[in-house]
Amino acid sequence: MTTGTKGTFYLDAAAHRMEQFLESTKQPGKGPYYGGSFDFGHNEPHCYPGKIPEGVPDVTYFVRVFADYIKSIAPKSADLGWQ
Repeated sequence: MTTGTKGTFYLDAAAHRMEQFLESTKQPGKGPYYGGSFDFGHNEPHCYPGKIPEGVPDVTYFVRVFADYIKSIAPKSADLGWQ
């Protein structure tokens, strides 16, 4: 999840609480662990997309991120011909 700390309606506070809760799923008996990540952009707006390399369109960056994730959790027998 990405969000800025300077967002409208102070939603970053709720995002911090969500992060704390999800990270607590690492503890025995609290899981399964969610395995995600949070990126809070200091003084960035609510719609902060995260640290995207310069010159790479947002959509291109996130499609690659999602594709890498799908490949990482796919069963060994999965057809990954779409790569």
